[in-house]
Amino acid sequence: MRLVRRPACACALALSLAGLAALALPPRLAPCQEPPAPAPKLRESNRVAAEVRFEYADEHSEKIGEGTITFTSQRSGSAWAELRRYRAYAGVDSFEWTRPAQGLIRIDDRIVTAVGGGEVVQTENGTGLPQDCSIGLHIDPAARTYSFSFDIAAKTRTELRGPLSEPERGESQGGFAYESPDLPLPSEGTLLEGETSFAPLHADGRLGTHLVEMGKTLRMQAGKPMTPVRVRWRFGRPEPMPPLELVLRAENHAQWLPQGPVPPAPEGTVGNRITVLAELRSKDGSALPRGAVAMSFELLSVSTEPGYALNHPLEAAHDPQAFDLGFVEGGDAAPLVPRAQTATTPIGDWKLARAEVGAFDWGAHGALRAKAYVAHYGEVVAVLEGSAERELLLPQRAPRSAVADAWKQRFRVGDRADDDDAERTSGNEQDGDGLTLYEEYRGLFGRGRHSRHDALCALDPRRKDLIVLVGERGSEIDGAALRPLEPRLADARRAFALFESASRGIRIAELLQSEVPESRCLNANHRSAHRGLQHGILLFDSGPMPDGGETSEGSTVGGAYPLALQRKTPGKTRLVAIAFAEIEDGYRLQSEASARARETLPYTAADELASTVAHELAHACGVNHHGHREGAGPYTTLGVDQAPPRYRAFDVDGNELLQRPLVLGGAIGGPQSRASGDTACILTYNNLFQWVVTAERGVGYRWRALRPGKPGTIFCTGKEGSVPNEAFGEAGPAGGSCLAKLRVRDW
Repeated sequence: MRLVRRPACACALALSLAGLAALALPPRLAPCQEPPAPAPKLRESNRVAAEVRFEYADEHSEKIGEGTITFTSQRSGSAWAELRRYRAYAGVDSFEWTRPAQGLIRIDDRIVTAVGGGEVVQTENGTGLPQDCSIGLHIDPAARTYSFSFDIAAKTRTELRGPLSEPERGESQGGFAYESPDLPLPSEGTLLEGETSFAPLHADGRLGTHLVEMGKTLRMQAGKPMTPVRVRWRFGRPEPMPPLELVLRAENHAQWLPQGPVPPAPEGTVGNRITVLAELRSKDGSALPRGAVAMSFELLSVSTEPGYALNHPLEAAHDPQAFDLGFVEGGDAAPLVPRAQTATTPIGDWKLARAEVGAFDWGAHGALRAKAYVAHYGEVVAVLEGSAERELLLPQRAPRSAVADAWKQRFRVGDRADDDDAERTSGNEQDGDGLTLYEEYRGLFGRGRHSRHDALCALDPRRKDLIVLVGERGSEIDGAALRPLEPRLADARRAFALFESASRGIRIAELLQSEVPESRCLNANHRSAHRGLQHGILLFDSGPMPDGGETSEGSTVGGAYPLALQRKTPGKTRLVAIAFAEIEDGYRLQSEASARARETLPYTAADELASTVAHELAHACGVNHHGHREGAGPYTTLGVDQAPPRYRAFDVDGNELLQRPLVLGGAIGGPQSRASGDTACILTYNNLFQWVVTAERGVGYRWRALRPGKPGTIFCTGKEGSVPNEAFGEAGPAGGSCLAKLRVRDW
């Protein structure tokens, strides 16, 4: 669109002015006439400070056939310049400006045609400086009148989109053209100012030739009056210009943390928001006679993280236009489109303006600048209070960090880099938990709650966080049926607490299986400060298990799959299955057997459940058994030929068993088996074997019955432990020192 242009000196009015339609224009002086005696006031100056404004707003909807057409328009603009004297008519003082001016024009037009459930949307919008403009002023001292004209426009963007075609985009111009009638000169002073409003005629082109004319046509066809345009002007001598400053700040800036949406809200839903303010004031502290014509806010270097948290939505695609911070409605400066990166106030008299910035991601970060458009000053760029800095970092943070200072202060990690992953635990050689500082800050969702606000899935950058996925769906593993963990979650949580205590601080956070992709990747939605993919450990209840996993009373009760893989990590562990009911049944049988022997088990079923789960989680974190020598010895029954002194057997109290044949009931184990090493360690099998067998060259074999031992509660730091394992000895060559071997990080 191109505006109809008129010479700056033209004064003929093409439009009827509301309330002034009957006012006749006095004849102009012919160029050959002599001017009358000079009059004082503005005629004495070669320059005139000029400012013109317009405001237009329209909204209406019409039903046409089976459809509806809705038109909305918001247009405003202001331009200012110092007009230069030139000769146009004899006896008339004329001033003009015919180059790009300072100022601001804002255009936001939309027509929506809705038919049959579909919509065709046409838009024209833009905010910017006047690109093409002319301003003219004529003072006729003889007639004691003045008149003026202006034509200002800025670049706009147009778009046409519908359900069956690709959007069509283009460029245009939008603004306003106006010519005043002759107006009376004031009796004193040098200031010419006023305002008026009028209804533009249909198809006059004064507001442009694009969507506005279509909206006016709708009004005309519906028999409705045209919407008026408000015009204001001010002409006077150039005045002294005291220095101004625009101060930028944000409410609760030091404490604000971005919060994105919460499931099931889709991407693009605003989470929380922060209010930013720009205040115009004189540097000497004096009162401002007038404010800014408009104020604008702009977001810079805004993050575009995939999704809105590490695991929501699942495996989200990166969209470089899906900004994590954006202006939202509610402030003085409103965005033209949702999630916009700029927001501008309407044309007005602004000494203080607010803008609302919405967060669309839990790790959102960016910077913000503000400007004021002040007549005859031009753009006044904002600075931070007490600083020469021009950019306000959101949230408040270090310049090279994306993590809010408030969050770092909460955890006392202010000296750590965003990509740091060096959490340490005492006695452990495997630093880090696979999530960087920024990733833990951005966070995860567990059971629909964010890790900043939920204890079950909380992340702490000072410690290692091991993520366990609560199994919800599964078929089978090696013939064992997989069941949802939820009914046994209380038992699992006791195991999580045991694991944290035994590991000296590796805390387990819970997520649901459905809250991560099939890959179990926790940080699939990554972009900033990312170093590697980290995975959760999928935990299921299971039915009876085939041989090959962990055993209790002869039954296989748990496994970290694949079983054959040694030195696993969470990422290499397909799943962990625990046969909770089998463990309870095994405990019941062992308890009954102990009762028959007038013994009492030194532990409870809950102890064994917790130890078994913690044991399997340790396997998923790279810890192997203490030993693998599982030979049961040469015999399970001692016949009459296996007699002392070469073959000797003893009961739990050390009394020798002399009867033959002697059935050695139960499992038999030897040194450096799974029962070897520190008896207090969770990886030690203290009640797997009922007999221990040892062999000594030249002496013979010795069998000794064992009392059940209680499950371990620590991860050992050596091969022997604080109390030597009298039955099975120290751990095997690759066993022991379990605490040092725990590895949470996948990469």
